[in-house]
Amino acid sequence: MKKILLTILAVAAVLTSCKKEVFPERPSGKGILTFTLGCDESGYIEVKSSDTQVDMSNFNITVYKLEDEHGEASDWTKSWLYSEFPESVELAPGKFLITAVSPETRIVGWDAPKYYGEAEFTIVEDVVTPVEVVCALSNMKVSVKLTDNFIGELSEYVISVTGDYASGRQSLEWTQADFTEGNMSSKAGYFDVAPLTVKITGKRAVDGTSPIPVTYEIKDGQARDHHILNIDAVVTGTANVLSLSVSNEVNERDEDINFGGVPEVPVPDEDEEDSGEQLPEKPYMDWATNSTFSTVNIADVVAGNADANLVIYAAGGIKTLNVWVSENFQEIIDGLTGNDAEGNKLHCLDLVNDTTLKANLMTFGVTSLPMLEQVKDQTVVQFPLTDLVTLIRSTGFPEGDYVFTLELEDNSNQKYEVSLTFYNPAY
Repeated sequence: MKKILLTILAVAAVLTSCKKEVFPERPSGKGILTFTLGCDESGYIEVKSSDTQVDMSNFNITVYKLEDEHGEASDWTKSWLYSEFPESVELAPGKFLITAVSPETRIVGWDAPKYYGEAEFTIVEDVVTPVEVVCALSNMKVSVKLTDNFIGELSEYVISVTGDYASGRQSLEWTQADFTEGNMSSKAGYFDVAPLTVKITGKRAVDGTSPIPVTYEIKDGQARDHHILNIDAVVTGTANVLSLSVSNEVNERDEDINFGGVPEVPVPDEDEEDSGEQLPEKPYMDWATNSTFSTVNIADVVAGNADANLVIYAAGGIKTLNVWVSENFQEIIDGLTGNDAEGNKLHCLDLVNDTTLKANLMTFGVTSLPMLEQVKDQTVVQFPLTDLVTLIRSTGFPEGDYVFTLELEDNSNQKYEVSLTFYNPAY
């Protein structure tokens, strides 16, 4: 571990010539505190993108007395800036806690590391007690690294990272302007410890189309984590393929995210050429008011300032259409669905085969969602999710993100999948 150590007092012999600060809790019987402050700057933590040296002069140092020498609790406390900390401190015997906190207060920010350290110690009469406090990163760092393939495929892109806090959601965004010196972002974001949601949107360089956004969640972040988002664009014959892997090494965490939905130009195989058969256009969806499929605020939908009305295009005719929901909305979906052909309980909205679904949805006022013959074998389907989405708010579900994943397969066995995120704000 590399440490930057600033020593106020190293040995007791120096005390005779040093500035002292005395706290007269009792007329006699003092012990002496010597204090060393350091900052953990391990190799996997870059403190700032432009400066790796920590200025500790404005760190707030606080000494708390926990117990006196007889074990009685105490509420005595004293604070200093580190630059003003005395060269020696005389204290009455007892148990103490010393803390060091960096001055940064932002919950989320660029180049905004926070540091914290503490140590308990005991003062004994006429004894010099050396105490060393090493501060470590108390929030999380996020960096973004793009592959050459991603940069070549996308002419415009936004990578947003959002932290979910009791005081509300806070976000930072990276764009192409942040990658002018290579594949690693020129700036780093810092987040207080909380679940993080990464969302990637963009436009293809070749034709300006917008692949389906990718959403990735980091649920188990901890202080000192450095999340490195390694983002690639997958050029594939199957649209919207998403491959995720997470490798955790100590505190440096590579989050590998593949940006799917960048289909390559199809090349027919020999069998297709020999048979003369040509597959119909692959299924896709369009959202007129939200072409990038970004997160929509449910309160805006309720107020009529946004909608969740999509259109499904399936030139080969729809064979199956299922809607899955995130776990926080699963309970109500399970109460609406029937059984599959084998009699097993359905845990998604099967809009082609579930004959009980329509009547159950109507009890909640969801009347506009197409199903059964309105969906099966259709090539164009108006697909308004608005009634179902607003049900989240009208039935009092808690604040948070609610994800709807639509899975479609056409009669040529071509598949399409997209996840739509709706945010329910506090009431």
